[in-house]
Amino acid sequence: MKKLINAPEQVVEQMLAGLLLAHPTLHQIGRQLAIANGNLKRKVWLVSGGGSGHEPLDVGYVGDGLLDAAILGPVFTPPSVESIVATMKVLGPKRPYLFIVKNFASDMRHFTLAREQLVAEGYQIGLVSVADDQSVDPDTLTARHRGVAGTVLMIKLLGAAADAGMALADLQTLATEVNHQLVTLGVALSSTEAPGQKKPAFDLGAAEIAYGIGIHGEPGYRSEPMVSSELLARELVNKLTQINDWPEKAPMAVMINGLGGLPLMDQFVFTHDAVELIRLHGFDVQFVKTGTLLTSYSMQGVSLTLLGLTEQWRHWLGKPVGGFAWGNG
Repeated sequence: MKKLINAPEQVVEQMLAGLLLAHPTLHQIGRQLAIANGNLKRKVWLVSGGGSGHEPLDVGYVGDGLLDAAILGPVFTPPSVESIVATMKVLGPKRPYLFIVKNFASDMRHFTLAREQLVAEGYQIGLVSVADDQSVDPDTLTARHRGVAGTVLMIKLLGAAADAGMALADLQTLATEVNHQLVTLGVALSSTEAPGQKKPAFDLGAAEIAYGIGIHGEPGYRSEPMVSSELLARELVNKLTQINDWPEKAPMAVMINGLGGLPLMDQFVFTHDAVELIRLHGFDVQFVKTGTLLTSYSMQGVSLTLLGLTEQWRHWLGKPVGGFAWGNG
């Protein structure tokens, strides 16, 4: 596929330079591939990060009410331990931090090792993982629990709680509670092909879709011919609503996420189909979010996220924020 870049090895640096021109309230953290909000007032700062190629995650959620900082890695590769440590040393040990990490083995390893090194040097840092992916490994038939689009809702809730003055330990408890209510499943209509790749990450027929794909191009658990948005929604809704023991009429947030190449028209058609089916299952849909919120670079695909709500969480989801990717419509 054609890509509007110059050189694959420079794409992250050049993306960051353009992003800072377009959003001057953000600033680079020293010379690191990391950005921070220019309005830092909280007791506990929220820091996320991971491989590039998932924009607008994480950079689009740095701003008032969301993240305080984001640390970028190469495409589909988390930032190194050295990069994380160097970024945090620019920010300094003056306040507590919370790392929000997507549950991939390499992301968890790098952020955990960086945290251990920084804590040994006097920093106060907590770490929470996001594990919303409910796709299954076809070999073991166990849920993969990767951190995917539900990360956006986790950031929104933790950001509101941090603004309310919640302490570090309580933010970690909140993240655990959110993880228990947060589920996502994704479908690819086409594979991703990241900068520098010479071919798609996985093979998919022109008329096929793949269930349970990963945001780094990991193959899914089943492929089949595409029929319609309604039938696709039926598969995802049926699977996700059976995972948690939600009671009848449970309040629910629904997020439909385009994975990079899906037109908004298709996203809104799928939103209608998914929400109608969720209501037919007896749930009280109180919040709906649709958009290209976390991508797999250029993948044409969609994910569906459900979050069982409390009254407080519903209020927090509706609060306006400053990150350019959330939108306050």
